[in-house]
Amino acid sequence: MKINWLALCRVLPLVVCLVAACGQKEGDGNQRGPSVKPPKPGGGMPPEATVQKPETSIVPVKLWKSSGVAELRSLGNVRQLVLGILSYADLNKRELPVSDNWCEAIWDAETGGSVFISPQSPDVAALQEAEGNHSHYALNAALAGKSLNGLPGQTVLLFEADLGWNGSGGLEEAKRFAADHGVTKMVVGFVDGSCRPLAPKELDGLKWAP
Repeated sequence: MKINWLALCRVLPLVVCLVAACGQKEGDGNQRGPSVKPPKPGGGMPPEATVQKPETSIVPVKLWKSSGVAELRSLGNVRQLVLGILSYADLNKRELPVSDNWCEAIWDAETGGSVFISPQSPDVAALQEAEGNHSHYALNAALAGKSLNGLPGQTVLLFEADLGWNGSGGLEEAKRFAADHGVTKMVVGFVDGSCRPLAPKELDGLKWAP
C-alpha cells in the first residue's frame, strides 16, 4: 500500500494540535477546579460572633489655672470665706462651724454661691451658671466645731480644693488635689484671718492640727 506522504504531512500537524488542545482542557479542569472567591474577613460570621477591639480613650486632666488674675480673685474669695467663718464663731460662743454644714453656716444671700467657686478652676464659667451649690474651698476638718480660743493664728482654717459643697479635709486631701489638678499655687486661709497663695511643696510646713 502506498502512503500519500504529502497528504499525511498536511493532516498530521492538525491532529497534534487537536490532541494538545484537548489535553490542556482536561488538565486545567483537574488542576484548577471550581473558581472560588476567598471570603471577606468576618463576612461569613454572625454579628454576635464578630470580635471587635475595645475603643480606648484618654481623658485629659483639667489643670488648675495659674494666671495671676485668677489667683488674686481666688485670694479674694478665701478672704471673704475666712471672715465669714470667723464672724460665725464670734456669734456662736467662739465656736467654728461643723464640717457637714459650714457652707450653709456662712451663706450670704447677697453674695450667693459665686464666692465658693474658685476662679482658678477650669470649669468656673459652667459652674457659675449651673444649678445647685458647689465649693472649691474646704474647711480644715481638724478645726471643725472647735473653739477659736487658744488656737494659733497660723493654723490652717480653709484651703483651696475640690471636695464639693461642705467639703472638709486636711493635708492629705490638699496634696492630692494639687497633684490631680497640676496646681502650681493654691490659696490657703488661716485662723488669724490672713490668706496667701502657696506652692504644694509648702503645705507640709503648715500647721494643720489645733
